[in-house]
Amino acid sequence: MPAIKQATKGKSMSLALINREIASIDHRCELVKGDGYHYFVFDGQSAGVYETKSVMVMYTSHMDNARWISEAQDFINNVILESALMGGVDLTNK
Repeated sequence: MPAIKQATKGKSMSLALINREIASIDHRCELVKGDGYHYFVFDGQSAGVYETKSVMVMYTSHMDNARWISEAQDFINNVILESALMGGVDLTNK
């Protein structure tokens, strides 16, 4: 698991900057702002895997960058693990 960049720890960042950091971990994951909440999308289209996870946080600034990245990493790890357990799909190769 890549370490969270020290320069962004504890800071509140824009959605675009958070997504840039998430993409450096796994380009198939993205944070999206919904109407009064956010959600992560994992699009492993080549493996037939598409998952989402809602985060009931209204504003991006209500969690700091380190927390968003941690939530994204947990989501990515869970998708990869569940895919391996359920269908034997190997998502570790990005």
